[in-house]
Amino acid sequence: MKNPRMNRALIIGAVLLIAGIGIAIYGYFTNRVSIPDADVLDLNLNGRLILAHGMGGVTSLDLSTAESQALFTAPDTGIVTAASLSPDGSTLILAYAPPPTGLIQFGYTDLYSIPTDGSEAPQLLVDAQDQDVLYSPTWPPDGKTVYYVRSHIPEGALTAQLSIEYLTYPDGEPKTLLEDSSSPDLSPDGTKLAYTGRPSNSNFDSLYVSNLDGQRAQTLAGSERFLALDRPSFSPDGKTVAFSGDPKPFIAAIPADKQKFAFDWSDLLLGTHVAHAHDVGNSSVWILPVSGGTPQLIAKLQTQGLILDYSPDGQHIAFIDPNGLFVMNADGTHLVRISNLADLRSIQWVP
Repeated sequence: MKNPRMNRALIIGAVLLIAGIGIAIYGYFTNRVSIPDADVLDLNLNGRLILAHGMGGVTSLDLSTAESQALFTAPDTGIVTAASLSPDGSTLILAYAPPPTGLIQFGYTDLYSIPTDGSEAPQLLVDAQDQDVLYSPTWPPDGKTVYYVRSHIPEGALTAQLSIEYLTYPDGEPKTLLEDSSSPDLSPDGTKLAYTGRPSNSNFDSLYVSNLDGQRAQTLAGSERFLALDRPSFSPDGKTVAFSGDPKPFIAAIPADKQKFAFDWSDLLLGTHVAHAHDVGNSSVWILPVSGGTPQLIAKLQTQGLILDYSPDGQHIAFIDPNGLFVMNADGTHLVRISNLADLRSIQWVP
């Protein structure tokens, strides 16, 4: 026998859930920022942006002249998900999946090296094997090591295991530095490593700074404030880290001793335990002192695919997302879009 009271309760619960989702969607779209376009020549910027274009290859954009130079053109069905220029400017490390032997490009990227003068074709540096994916290559200032991330999905698992690896360039063997970690960035003096990692007792990533060997790690920000965070970038003076962060909702309005309980529901509903901030549709740009402190929101973007880098003089930050290429002052002011080019995968600002 049906219980009318229970049926009414279920209907009311469903209506409230749908209404809540509608309000969340409305709030997301009505709070998205509008960013003006600008001609890069009017901004008086210096240096170059190294941009990976997915199936378009790698280009260098001269910010003082607005001229673009192809550094690597991917063959048909080849894909580049990241490019990192060596400190001496002679070599690019690519996260690259060459054209497949079959009909489907699965995007299983290995690491390749290629001279920037185009004198040689890409040479395999690290073979991921077993359908793993290698990405986010980066160099220390001395150019003697390459750090990168391995994504591995164990048999029968639903989510990937991420680890930071490194090798002595060019002939060293790959070694694992940190498990359950990703997004490495090296400090300008070559002594510190910023990265995101997942504590053993948590489903959420935290932002860390450690020695180059991964020891003496200090937590800069974590799940007490963010649903997801990713892609840290050191400022040129090494005092600040900028990163992509998706903050927990209503954090300022809920007492600290109630925040964990309040956010458990949104964590469950949104599935944020498997998210990274640059993939989440509510990511913005935050900065934080390397010595520790309170994260500061400098650009409320509510976007996804957010990857950023400081200018060499530390005066600006450039970033990419699905809407194009953007530049702003290092404090988040004067934010403009300088290109609507789609499918950008990585960004590096070099002199």
